[in-house]
Amino acid sequence: MFNLRVFVGIFVQLLCVVFCKNVMFDDSVRYDVSWAGPLRSRRQNVKESPVIITTRDNEQYECSLPKLREDLMDDHSPGPSPSPEELLKPLTANMRCSYRLDTYWTYELCHGSHVRQYRDEKPAQNKVLQEYMLGRAEKDVDKDGKKLSKEEVEQAKESGEKEDEKQAEQILPPKRHLNGREVPYYEVIMDNGTPCELLQGKPRESRIIYMCKPDSHNEIISVKEIESCVYQLEVFTPLLCASDIFQIKEDFIHSIRCHSLKGSPIEPHSYVKHIQESEADRLGFREYQYMPVQGEGPKDTSKSSEHRNIPPQPDQQLTRDFLSGDYCLRGGSGWWNYEYCHGKHVLQYHSDQQGKTIIYLGIWNMDVHRDWAKKNPTRKSDDYVTHYYGNGEICDLTGMARTAQVRLRCMKSTHLQEVSIYLLEPKPCQYILGVDSPILCSLIKNADEDGIFPTTL
Repeated sequence: MFNLRVFVGIFVQLLCVVFCKNVMFDDSVRYDVSWAGPLRSRRQNVKESPVIITTRDNEQYECSLPKLREDLMDDHSPGPSPSPEELLKPLTANMRCSYRLDTYWTYELCHGSHVRQYRDEKPAQNKVLQEYMLGRAEKDVDKDGKKLSKEEVEQAKESGEKEDEKQAEQILPPKRHLNGREVPYYEVIMDNGTPCELLQGKPRESRIIYMCKPDSHNEIISVKEIESCVYQLEVFTPLLCASDIFQIKEDFIHSIRCHSLKGSPIEPHSYVKHIQESEADRLGFREYQYMPVQGEGPKDTSKSSEHRNIPPQPDQQLTRDFLSGDYCLRGGSGWWNYEYCHGKHVLQYHSDQQGKTIIYLGIWNMDVHRDWAKKNPTRKSDDYVTHYYGNGEICDLTGMARTAQVRLRCMKSTHLQEVSIYLLEPKPCQYILGVDSPILCSLIKNADEDGIFPTTL
């Protein structure tokens, strides 16, 4: 049966602009037009519908129009699948944390627990931690962190159950536009954050937007303050991809083959011209005009081609501060938290009414590391290095000094400010601290045979 929808779309496109390649029409159907040479014989029992196209240069082509795959256009009700809460349990049950760095603030998202914003101040070299809780997931505390009564907890629980039932009635998740695509997402709201002075003490609130991305690392791709003291965190996670309803639907491309008729070139002149111009653009043969910023003079465009296709670069000052040990990474969400200052130390700490307790898990010493490195020939690879921090505090269980291996790994991501950090204790008082981030990639590439980073960028 001839599909009028396909015919109208391809006829108009080929007639008006012949150079078609992976064109998407308003109905979100993609077509790929290929020029298959002269028509030598007519095939029998061809399923596609042929149509004669005449270009604006009076060139003629017979094009085989495919039948539209109706299954791509129909909205099918998805089958039963795990709830997003179940899919995200590996994150929430194990209290895993994701981090996003910038020059001034660090953002910590401990899934199922809290969102925190913090930074170090250094008045007179005495470090002061400045932090704000941007939201908590606990239902048994109020905005001031005080325990709720049993009646208040029950009310919060009933309210949460009603919200879960409401979400369960919604078969398909909501969608949002991201990079020109409609992306399904799951939203988690954490409130009861630090009181906001701008809102007369109303607690801060965070909305975490989880989206499916198979090759992601549960990274925070953006943090925005969408209203006063209301924050939105966008998170890519592979866990939601286990459900069909959270997967991004790929566009199916309908293939169209066009054969030139007698007296017409294999490819239309307008198509060839378009390809040549596109190739010139790609190779940087065209100059581009830049709109000057108000108050500035015209831009020099003589080297404009040098500024195209340059990948995003990490924050150089942030990298310098990290290398010098002035920018420390922190993690943990339970009784013990931990701190890693590159080239200085790895430690654990917790605070209570009696004060702050600190245990050094390892102290950096270049000679100690190099001696360890010579005994561990697999210490360095193309995407990670291991640094050895020895001479930590004496362990009560072993009677020996604590040690920490810091495994620094290059994370392949365009979100350069992402960092993943975790702490393991495979043996009593012997620790492994893992740090994954894109900012480490260039450092690892230029590390020496013992995994030591260059001192200058």
